[in-house]
Amino acid sequence: MKKLLYISYLFPPVGGSGVQRSMKFAKYLPEYGWEPIMLVADHRFLKQPKDHTLSKETRSDLVIYRSFSPDLRWIFKVLWGLRLNSVVNWLNRHCLIPDAELIWLPFAKITLHKIFADHNIDLVIITSPPYSPLFLGKYIKKNFGIDYIVDFRDPWTIGVGRQYNPLPHRLRNIEKQWEESILDNSVKVICVNQLISERLSEAYPTVRTEKFVTINNGYDESDFKSCLPHHGNSKLNIVYTGSFYDLRQPEIIWDAMKGLIDQQLLTPDKVCFKIFGHNSRSFVLGKYATHPLFTNLVEFHPYQTHKQAILAICEADVVLLFSGYGTGEAMNSPAKLYEYMRSGRPILAVIDPMGEAASLLKPTGTCFLADSSRQDSIVEQIHAIYRKWETGQLLVKPNLEYINQFDRKVLTGELSCVLDAAIRNKP
Repeated sequence: MKKLLYISYLFPPVGGSGVQRSMKFAKYLPEYGWEPIMLVADHRFLKQPKDHTLSKETRSDLVIYRSFSPDLRWIFKVLWGLRLNSVVNWLNRHCLIPDAELIWLPFAKITLHKIFADHNIDLVIITSPPYSPLFLGKYIKKNFGIDYIVDFRDPWTIGVGRQYNPLPHRLRNIEKQWEESILDNSVKVICVNQLISERLSEAYPTVRTEKFVTINNGYDESDFKSCLPHHGNSKLNIVYTGSFYDLRQPEIIWDAMKGLIDQQLLTPDKVCFKIFGHNSRSFVLGKYATHPLFTNLVEFHPYQTHKQAILAICEADVVLLFSGYGTGEAMNSPAKLYEYMRSGRPILAVIDPMGEAASLLKPTGTCFLADSSRQDSIVEQIHAIYRKWETGQLLVKPNLEYINQFDRKVLTGELSCVLDAAIRNKP
């Protein structure tokens, strides 16, 4: 069996959506003739949510090397508590580039030497974010003579992260040079959606176009075995799983809801938004944080295990997808989108209607699409959903033939083809 060194900074028992892609690929790759050898950060030192149920899903024979990683977020937490946010921002914009995980690299390099001594590695794949581990690709190629593949779950220099946290001009140019060099030295660049592939190819014309490949995120059919048929709820339950952050603040949804209630087009006692994840009520609700109308209208629930999140999705009357609007947001296609698809539940998608998420959702047969920049569009879709629910007509017909292509096992087959081609074409 061919051996793949899979570098993924985050891996179970670390929880969250960022671990799903590498975990599921590692689960199914042996069925396609590839044995993954994992290099990950040691979870014991990370300030990240833990989901120990995910560890039970990993293969018992999976080889995992966990390398020590000091997590600066523990220090950041102290600085934030001392109201020294400006210090954290300065460090992130001038020192910790591309991200705080930069300090993991010396420890990861030590572990790499042990891995290459223990195993005859055929190929390397590095998934990001975080983006610092991508620097290991050129190090591996130089010191061990093994090719590497870059896997972008989110774009680096052209993504929304850099819009929210821009670097000084000089450092911005240096960072772009780093990214270009990493891509140029790779054998393939895998992106999580087609728009990211296109934008990266446009941003770096010196990198051969044929290097860019799209392999979407997806859902794992085995995650849905515990889901029971949906029988409806006494209230219209609209469920959101995950965190709201940065410019992804959904106050425009609450503006729309208040407008519907004020016009008596919707009865607030019959609707409940259930938000699962690490969220601040004051941030999510904004100016409505203390408004009595939203006390019962919006429920906040703590971080859930992945299994619990899937059950919450399946028990919902409607699932909510939200993103901002603009150039960077157009490339956003969150991992939860595919699990929303598979659930067969109606999806209220408050997103950029011209973005990648909208393109992926339109063929599903389950989507109520609202423009995240227009309150009237959101009002229209929520009102349509409410009317259908109230009359027992909130029914959708999922396009299963389309949705099934995003099964994680199918996507792993696509990855194996990329891996096979990479070693077959090696000089």
